[in-house]
Amino acid sequence: MAATQQTPALFKPIKDGRLTLRHRIISCPFDPLSSIYLPCSVPGPQQASYYSQRGSIPGTLLITEGTFISYDAGGYGNVPGIYIDEQIKGAHFPRAAGSAFRTVRLRVLRRVDRKVAATSCVDRG
Repeated sequence: MAATQQTPALFKPIKDGRLTLRHRIISCPFDPLSSIYLPCSVPGPQQASYYSQRGSIPGTLLITEGTFISYDAGGYGNVPGIYIDEQIKGAHFPRAAGSAFRTVRLRVLRRVDRKVAATSCVDRG
């Protein structure tokens, strides 16, 4: 009797709601602290290359690093934002919106003399 070769589950398609993936390999985010600081961090060519390579196969799920939606929403150095034209032009890949938790490095804020503003759920009066 001939042995049949089965495809490992890792390489089988999977469907979750409206999302259908060709395989079960998920790429992790690029180093979020590697943007080019100009003084507002812009996604560099390394990020575009990283996501282009990993996203070249249709049906691949990529998880990108978080981005700041405004200057006042910052708190880490060299993290990309999406609030000035240079940042938006540098973002050659789709951005994930939102995150479950928000962290801030206070020493970065002190160094650049900034106050942090909430990114959502703010009573603007």
